[in-house]
Amino acid sequence: MADYLDFIARYDALISLALIVALFALFMLELYPPEVPAAGLAALFVALGYVGPDELLSVFSNPAPLTIGAMFVLSGALVRTGVLEAVSSMVIAQARERPALALAVIFGVTLLASGFVNNTPVVLVLIPVVIRLASALGKAATRLLIPLSYVAILGGTCTLIGTSTNLLVDGVARSQGLEPFRIFEITPVGLLVALAGGVTLVILGRWLLPDREASNPDQMLGETTFLSEAVLADDTHAGKVLADVAPFNRGNIKVSGLRRKGSALPGPLAEQVLETGDTLIFRAPTSELLTLHDDPALKIGLRRGEQPDGELVTVEVVVSPRKPSLGRTLRSMSLGRRFGVRVLGAHRHEHIPGPDLGSVRLRPADKLLLEGPPNAFESLEDEAQLVSVSRPTGRAFRRGRAPVVLAALTAVVGLAAIGGIDIATLSILAVAAILVLRCIDADEAWGAVDGSILVLIFAMLVVGLGLQNTGAVDLLVGWLSPPIAGLPPYFALLAIYMLASALTETVTNNAVAVVFTPIAIGLAESTGLDPRALTMAVMFGASASFATPIGYQTNTLVYGAGNYRFSDFLKIGLAMNIVAALTACAGIVWLYG
Repeated sequence: MADYLDFIARYDALISLALIVALFALFMLELYPPEVPAAGLAALFVALGYVGPDELLSVFSNPAPLTIGAMFVLSGALVRTGVLEAVSSMVIAQARERPALALAVIFGVTLLASGFVNNTPVVLVLIPVVIRLASALGKAATRLLIPLSYVAILGGTCTLIGTSTNLLVDGVARSQGLEPFRIFEITPVGLLVALAGGVTLVILGRWLLPDREASNPDQMLGETTFLSEAVLADDTHAGKVLADVAPFNRGNIKVSGLRRKGSALPGPLAEQVLETGDTLIFRAPTSELLTLHDDPALKIGLRRGEQPDGELVTVEVVVSPRKPSLGRTLRSMSLGRRFGVRVLGAHRHEHIPGPDLGSVRLRPADKLLLEGPPNAFESLEDEAQLVSVSRPTGRAFRRGRAPVVLAALTAVVGLAAIGGIDIATLSILAVAAILVLRCIDADEAWGAVDGSILVLIFAMLVVGLGLQNTGAVDLLVGWLSPPIAGLPPYFALLAIYMLASALTETVTNNAVAVVFTPIAIGLAESTGLDPRALTMAVMFGASASFATPIGYQTNTLVYGAGNYRFSDFLKIGLAMNIVAALTACAGIVWLYG
């Protein structure tokens, strides 16, 4: 036993490196989600004694994961308050007259937004917008969805908070003794890379981007469009033409009919002057429908009688086959009288279910949005009229609190740029403010945090600490120092960048960031190069992932939405990787001398 322990101790560095190679192999094989093997290896490092109990606890004091989690919540608040939706609606409205300008605006907004918030929700919201713009321009959506992801990636490299990778590299570099990166320290280089990447997309995109139809964007977003109707309950909107009524003047709300005293009014509907008691028939996504439902000037859905007092919940239900409800209209089913629920909307896949809500004749798999007391839905399930009762995926927008979220984000960016307050502290204070002011509900805030990423980051921080303790980092530095020391500074940077970039294309970028940052700093000490310059090369190399759909989350999103093939990313992505590498390293040399 003693000989076995001596062998383990003698070859700690090599054993830990072999385990890292095995971990990266598991990442590439994708047999498990990346956080699972990472957590397993972290536990193994602790079991082998590479990381002590006190050191294990010290990992959780690293500010980077806390900042990343806070930025997830701020991004979720931007979605809940309708900021991202407002931008997309504005672009859609602009696209009707000048689609080319709208496309330039949407990519500009993507670049800007991705520099300050998590770019995954940004891309998720903009996918259907880009698909509609592609249709307006007469192009296949596949010509624009990959550029959308690439622009989001490039935007993330422009500030310290643009990607979780940048924050993680900064956190690891701090633990190695480097001064914290300022929020805009990498911006000059990031803008150069973004400009070079944009030019590459414009020049090479016409030949290297595929020309193929995209899949349904509604399926990507997970939000269903419901047919519904609204009664003007008071004189808030009376006397206005429909085109001037703000709640219905949004790009994803389509008004299809207007009734007054039981009679349909002729078109054009946008020019009709509204009166109290008018009924508007419209289609809207879940979030917009629930937002209209919160408006006291409107009565949404089939409203026969008053609903009971007490707690009301909103659910989505699916119509089951072989049930007596099939073929009957919603009006004749009297769900309000029989069960105490109100029908807010009806959805049928790829069809409009009826001329108005009450006339909808139910078919199998139709979906209804219902509101009522919890026990009412228990009665519905007991009688088997409707099945698959679940909470809706969308929530009502809180547009009135959008200025609060924008002010909180601006304060984080501004105060971090000025200095004096740590960005982790600022982001946590901003999250506390938006929760207290109810910009986003607590459960939704925690749901916006990608727990798998945080588990992966903490696990890789443990692994990175183990590599240092075993001497594996020093061993790698010793292997890499001689060839890199003989290179001019630019090519030394390029070598570090390309190593990080190549690994990022096949394994998770956060893992690469944790492993490579201490190696880059060690190489700087042994070769006399600037450690901040090499650390920045790791930032850009681990963030700028273009050549595969699995290298970065936004690539994966458009990969599913755009009906792409793996090779589609390889064709344009390799060129983007080369251009980004050459430009970033040139910018770093220019910045640091």
